[in-house]
Amino acid sequence: MNRMVVPARIVLALPLLIFGLDGLLGFLPQDTYPEHGPQAARFVEAIVGSGYLWQVLKIAEVAVAIALLSGRFVPLALVVLSPIVVNIVGFHLTMEPEGTALALLLVVLLAFLAWAYRASFRPLFKSDAQPSTTQRVNLENQ
Repeated sequence: MNRMVVPARIVLALPLLIFGLDGLLGFLPQDTYPEHGPQAARFVEAIVGSGYLWQVLKIAEVAVAIALLSGRFVPLALVVLSPIVVNIVGFHLTMEPEGTALALLLVVLLAFLAWAYRASFRPLFKSDAQPSTTQRVNLENQ
């Protein structure tokens, strides 16, 4: 399984990096994307028209892709990516069926990586978690 972690990170990161950068810079030809149906077009227009949400989403995609490609902060990247993937899947299942295969591939890769890094998530599921205590530095004793 360990041999599959790096390829899975790369395969998950590449579409995020490409489409994230394209969403910010617009370098792919417009015919790269299929024509949106009316419901999908309204949804995308609402996100873009918000004035900030599209940029936040695309910056998050690029940041997650960089983390996955570098192998640094991978558990954090997976946590940030999870709601993005849920929305990508929801979008394609309900409004734009043409991209469902890629969306489901993202789910499979995300689930595989979450399983591979499961030890990093164990503290999140402690039912009796307590806030950290900060230790005060006693300047008089130094």
